[in-house]
Amino acid sequence: MIEGFFLLNKPSGISSAKFLNKFKLSLKEILKENFQKKTKIGHGGTLDPFANGLLITAVGREFTKSLFLFLKKLDKTYQAKIVLGVSSSTDDIEGEKIFHSLKRLPSCQEIEVAINQLAQKRTQKPPRFSAVKIKGTPAYKLSRQKINFEVKEKEVSLISYKIKSVSYLKETIELELELKVSAGFYVRSFARDLGEILKTGGYVKELTRTKIGYFSLDSALALEDLKGAIEMNFEAKGKVQGVGYRFLALQSASNLGIKGFCCNLVDLPAIRVVAQGDLISLSRFLEILKKGPPSAQIEELKIFFQKPTFLRENFEIIEDQIS
Repeated sequence: MIEGFFLLNKPSGISSAKFLNKFKLSLKEILKENFQKKTKIGHGGTLDPFANGLLITAVGREFTKSLFLFLKKLDKTYQAKIVLGVSSSTDDIEGEKIFHSLKRLPSCQEIEVAINQLAQKRTQKPPRFSAVKIKGTPAYKLSRQKINFEVKEKEVSLISYKIKSVSYLKETIELELELKVSAGFYVRSFARDLGEILKTGGYVKELTRTKIGYFSLDSALALEDLKGAIEMNFEAKGKVQGVGYRFLALQSASNLGIKGFCCNLVDLPAIRVVAQGDLISLSRFLEILKKGPPSAQIEELKIFFQKPTFLRENFEIIEDQIS
């Protein structure tokens, strides 16, 4: 049975929930009888339908249970295109637009001063069209029903930013920004608040999540990638050194046609395996690794699936590494 964390690339134009359903169907189609229908699947850090980018997804009960704890403190990085001079009912491109008749567009210096002002804040009010719960009901549902409610500010932070371009159009400005933010930060709220400070209105036109902690979009899998060679990163902690674990990995990889390497970690009682192959072969390899040799005692597992940085030619035991 396949389980672990998958680094996935969600396209725009689909909700995170619907993308998750497509991912589950892809696993079922590829693995067939090796995929259990009751397998739990979840994701961390929802991306709005108009947004695209990195979505970390958990497969298997043990991994879905730890998904929130694993992600809640990780910073996120976004590439955003923000329009000033127009407001949106949803603070993004999908909402109803209100165009502002501006006598003067703010200068680049004024824009940067306003962004710095937001960077000093340590709280933010989530959008009214968001999944934030109001007495148990998502805010977006109340907004659609036109029910009046108040959204409370949350503790978040804009860690750093980079203005990549400022384009002055006839009556609007388009900003391209790179934003590194804390967990729980809404880029849509940032655009709205920036527009309020500048008295221009503002919304997010395009949004791509490029990083979650040390995980990068460059390593994320599109759904079509699941049909080819992918990479599994496996770490087992416990009594796993000096028990024949690396030899078991080497022999099993050879039998299954898997490329990669295995090694001990010098600063932990742990073993690392990086394996490349198709999903079916990796699923079988994973079952062997999870059991380990007879005398092994596994206390903790880390399993990640991602796009290979480069394709390896064989499987080998290499020198010890640092975790």
